[in-house]
Amino acid sequence: VAGSWVAHLLGAGRWGQIFAGVFIASTPMAVLQASSTQNDLALSFWVLSCAGLGLSAIMASRPDNFLLSAVALGLSVLTKSSAFVLLPFLLWFAGSGVIRHWKFILLGAAAFLLIAGPHYARNMMLQDGKSFLHEEGAALMMQKHDVLSVASNGLRQMASEMRSLWGPANDMLVNGIRGWHAFSGVKVDDRAVFVDSLGVINKAPLVMDEDFAGNSVQVVMIIFMLGVIAALRPARPVWLYLVSVCCGVVLFWVLLKWQPWSNRLHLPSMMLFAPLFGVMADRWRWPLLAFFAVLSVFAFWAAIFNYTRPLVGQFNVFGPKDPVAFAKNRYLIPYYGITKVLLEKASCQDVGLLEKEDSWEYPLWSLTRGSGIRFRPVEVKNVSAKLESSVAPCALVTIDQDADPKLRVVKGAPFVRAWGADKIMAFYIRLRPEMLE
Repeated sequence: VAGSWVAHLLGAGRWGQIFAGVFIASTPMAVLQASSTQNDLALSFWVLSCAGLGLSAIMASRPDNFLLSAVALGLSVLTKSSAFVLLPFLLWFAGSGVIRHWKFILLGAAAFLLIAGPHYARNMMLQDGKSFLHEEGAALMMQKHDVLSVASNGLRQMASEMRSLWGPANDMLVNGIRGWHAFSGVKVDDRAVFVDSLGVINKAPLVMDEDFAGNSVQVVMIIFMLGVIAALRPARPVWLYLVSVCCGVVLFWVLLKWQPWSNRLHLPSMMLFAPLFGVMADRWRWPLLAFFAVLSVFAFWAAIFNYTRPLVGQFNVFGPKDPVAFAKNRYLIPYYGITKVLLEKASCQDVGLLEKEDSWEYPLWSLTRGSGIRFRPVEVKNVSAKLESSVAPCALVTIDQDADPKLRVVKGAPFVRAWGADKIMAFYIRLRPEMLE
């Protein structure tokens, strides 16, 4: 709906608005994330809303929409920091309305600070004013900004999107990138530019995964669309919109390192391209229909053979709930099941969690929903340790620890292991004085 509305603002007719909506709905990454816990699709909605409301403030003489656009911007940033792709739009909107509508722009700035300010103020407080980004986010930022490093990053970002089910094609992508590195002199495993190794790109099974899925047909369509729009010489707002989206893409290459899961971070930018198909729809309807017929096949394929929530197969979404919820880690089902039973028998509402940065915490919350149990991290190792309570919990769950001894001391209180599976999960109960008598 948001994409169709933006297409309408750019001058698209009925067919153009339909094409914009279909492009969004048929993007494999959007299809895969529609039923997942990833929030890039939610971010895409707020990003399109921010762009559309700002566009309507300029083109439909609705200056009050500058305020609503700022609210959408605040919600975008609060959803995910990759909303920085909106920066070129903000410069456009501010430049267009700063003189005539400065009051609405100031109100919008205040609304943005009210929404997003507390989150970034917390980050600044925890890091003693050194950065408003959390530690993990700072580690993903590009550390080299010379032309060749940025170009190498952008090339690998594009190659990730072109990943397909056909292994030889993926191998060709990898070989082409290696050739570029040999030519440019940028190291293929330079951790100042890339988070992981190049080999992830040619892993075909990842094509139907919500973290890694490629959108190769969409990329080809976008390149085709850019050429057509350049030939059509559209109105100034369309040009400014197109330049803003492209600048956002380049900004992504400049700021964020390539990561194996970059494709899901590209989703907001890809959704911003969708309204532009509406602009070319009136003159290029039949070629677009052919493209969208291909897109429909990919969309249905993504929905049916979704790696974690398929519509068919042994672990389809119509089967038992647990295998679907644990789709990527089915071997953990019995361990979390045992922990749930022990938590219920312990009659403890305040449970400590001793875990690593990427430990799988969410299933514990899901399995104990409605029980009144509250989980809180203990022995935190990052900057959030400043917020950790000094009170010992009444029970303890450990996840992914290198060792689970029979006795642990947390917050000065002794805990004895009641059950455990080494390096996976363990359950501890707090020793009370009467237990020692």
